Amino acid sequence: MAQRFDRLALPDVIVVALDRSGVQAALLRALERTVHEIADVRVLVKESSDAPLLNFLIVFNDGAREAAQAVASAIVTRAELRAADLDGAVIIEGAHAVSADALTYAQWAQTRPFRAEYLSLRAEPPAELPPR
Repeated sequence: MAQRFDRLALPDVIVVALDRSGVQAALLRALERTVHEIADVRVLVKESSDAPLLNFLIVFNDGAREAAQAVASAIVTRAELRAADLDGAVIIEGAHAVSADALTYAQWAQTRPFRAEYLSLRAEPPAELPPR
């Protein structure tokens, strides 16, 4: 249903925290610059007693490790700069560049998609949609 309403497939508290802190905007800006290199962005959500723990997996194809690491760095940098906006709502543990060949199905199934498919339509020439 989240896709139908054009929003992230994450709980509301996480969506609000990512938006308020600017982490979502920083991630989308970084993805716009690397639209051809990044295959997918997945979010691992671990529930804890304090706040949900988030890990971002930036999935890349052959030869795009540096682009994926740049996107991961943008997430961590924004999270550190705006930590006060995240305080209490979510904890961003990290962002990691992961090869599409190294990501197992079990790992993929444990994560949730960060929906940004529309970015591929802005590229010239149009890029392929990320795999589902």
